[in-house]
Amino acid sequence: MNKLFDFKGAKIHYTDEGNGKTLVFLHGFLCNHRIWKPFIKDLKNKYRIINIDLPGHGKSDSIGYLHSMELMADVVFELLRSLKVRKSNLIGHSMGGYVALAFLEKYPDNCKSLCLFNSSARSDSPERQADRTRAISVIKKNHELYVKTVVPNLFYTKKKPFKRDINTVLGMALETSHQGIVASQEGMKIRANRGIIVHFSPCPIHYIIGENDQILKYPDMKEESTLGEKTSHYSIANGGHMCMYEDKTESFNSLFNFLKENA
Repeated sequence: MNKLFDFKGAKIHYTDEGNGKTLVFLHGFLCNHRIWKPFIKDLKNKYRIINIDLPGHGKSDSIGYLHSMELMADVVFELLRSLKVRKSNLIGHSMGGYVALAFLEKYPDNCKSLCLFNSSARSDSPERQADRTRAISVIKKNHELYVKTVVPNLFYTKKKPFKRDINTVLGMALETSHQGIVASQEGMKIRANRGIIVHFSPCPIHYIIGENDQILKYPDMKEESTLGEKTSHYSIANGGHMCMYEDKTESFNSLFNFLKENA
């Protein structure tokens, strides 16, 4: 069921369905709650699924001109508190994973487990920060051109073209507000390095990694996924930065098996 939550005057859209232990899904940059639709269909018979449009994405309002990962983690926390959910399992893709890690740092007692799709605890390098600054300049001039350039490069298309899935994500990205795109880029640019959070995590963290991810390189991610005593990983051979589309079956099975053991 589609619902709205008020956070400091901003309307945050989410869906809430199913029964059982709570799973919270957090999408990546330029996407919205719809990226998780194929997974939720198969999980809602076993779990309660809360699927959120992060600020400035989907049907959610922007909150100012900088969406820090900590701010978005607060949105998630306050929404869950309003629903009287004390402990949940977070699943985050890319930027959604950055938000989930910020949530774990701020609210460790409220996190049962964490699954990161194509996401990292590392902060941006100076080069990546400079790339984001340049991207923000392009977005301010022509955000449609920016979106149409960026989205296809998220997918690994050597083995399969993924035309339908690219168009699906492109549609979501074109729906994302100009302010939401810029505010999220600004927030990701300044995000903290949370490697130490992974190392000392009180809960299990599972990485789903694309071996052909051009955003987060496979050797770096494989190394990161061994940082803590409670970390694990699963590699998707034909995965780029969108593993939930590039190999739905393997991604889902890896998530399902992780939840079965840890949720």
